[in-house]
Amino acid sequence: MSTTVGTHTASGRSVEAVVDAIRDAIRRQELMPGEQIRQVGWAERVGVSRVPVREALNSLALVGVLTHDPHRGFFLPKYTQQEMAQLYYVRSVLEVECVRALRWPTDDELDVLRQFADDMAAAVDQGDAVSWLGRLKTGGCRLGVAVAMLHLAVERARPTRS
Repeated sequence: MSTTVGTHTASGRSVEAVVDAIRDAIRRQELMPGEQIRQVGWAERVGVSRVPVREALNSLALVGVLTHDPHRGFFLPKYTQQEMAQLYYVRSVLEVECVRALRWPTDDELDVLRQFADDMAAAVDQGDAVSWLGRLKTGGCRLGVAVAMLHLAVERARPTRS
């Protein structure tokens, strides 16, 4: 954990910077399931005090990105096969309901979506998962980011082949 993301003077921006840095580390698979998230290391990495790190960790734990054990600290969760199956089931239900709630886009909106899809396809062709996930985030597709995080969690949960 040697990269400094930058310093932030406003507490809210500091918390947001820590949340973004941890989420980015998860996307890049720098943090693995079961790994402990240490406040001091993240404070140094992001260039903030431990207070915004603690707030960021609590925030991430509230939304289920991290787990918290009062006696041991914060961890990136590990999922069992049964939990992953449940997550995929919930995902399938959510995706169907989201599609049902959509209105058909206008021609201009379709052009934007096509460009968005082309950008993501280019990232896939280049093997650049970070750009692909970043494009999801900048495209305002929070459900897509959640689905992508689920995909990453599944990939991490799979046993590696030797």
